[in-house]
Amino acid sequence: MARRILYKSTRIHYTRANVKKKMEGLEQENQALHAEVIAMKAKMEEFLAMKTQMEELTELVKVLSTA
Repeated sequence: MARRILYKSTRIHYTRANVKKKMEGLEQENQALHAEVIAMKAKMEEFLAMKTQMEELTELVKVLSTA
């Protein structure tokens, strides 16, 4: 006996269940993006601190080279 072909709908109906699934997916993506933004802000602060240290070292080298 041949297997029955299952029909899969190509149209998504906006039922409460489908809307809830979509919203859950969007919320998870939003949380992931939020965590990524926080991590990038921390990296930027780290790079800015390194930049100020490099500027201080450059000034120190200038002072030492003139002395």
